[in-house]
Amino acid sequence: MRTGLILAALMLAAACSSPQEIQSARTAADQARASIDANDAAAFYQHTTPGYRAVTSAAQTAQMITAIHYALGACGPAGEPTNTTWNRSTNGYFITLTYARACDKGPLTETYVMSMDTNPPRLQGFNFNSPALLPAIAESAEHQPAQPDNDNGDSQQPANVDTAQ
Repeated sequence: MRTGLILAALMLAAACSSPQEIQSARTAADQARASIDANDAAAFYQHTTPGYRAVTSAAQTAQMITAIHYALGACGPAGEPTNTTWNRSTNGYFITLTYARACDKGPLTETYVMSMDTNPPRLQGFNFNSPALLPAIAESAEHQPAQPDNDNGDSQQPANVDTAQ
C-alpha cells in the first residue's frame, strides 16, 4: 500500500511542470512576442520547431505577423499569462501560454505552444485572435484580385484560410 502511494505521488509530480520550466517557456514566448512587435517574421520563424515549419511556411508566418500589425496597430505589454497548461505525450512535452494584450485598435489574445523537448524551448504552435481582425480580413478580401477556380477561366474571390495550428 505504501509503495503504491509513493508511486502515485511520483507519477503526479512527473506530470507537473517545474517553475523553472514554466519560466523558460515564458522567456521563449517573450522572445517570439518581441519578434512580432518588431514585425520581424524571420526572427519569429527562427525560433520555431520543425513541426511548426512543416505546416506553416516562412511566407505564411510573415503574412500572419503583418496581419496583426495591420489590423491591431501597436500592442501593449502582455503581463502575466491568463492561462498556463502543460502536456506530456508520445508527441513530446509542451507548455501552452495564453496572454491578453491591449492594442491600438482592439484586444488581442495570443496562445504560444512551446516545445520543451528543445533547449531552449521553441515555438510549436501559435494562435492569435481579436475582434479587430474581422474588418481587416473583409477589407483584405475586397482588395484581392479575382482568381480562376478552374481551367475554363471562371473566377471567384479567394477564401480566407486559417493557418492556425
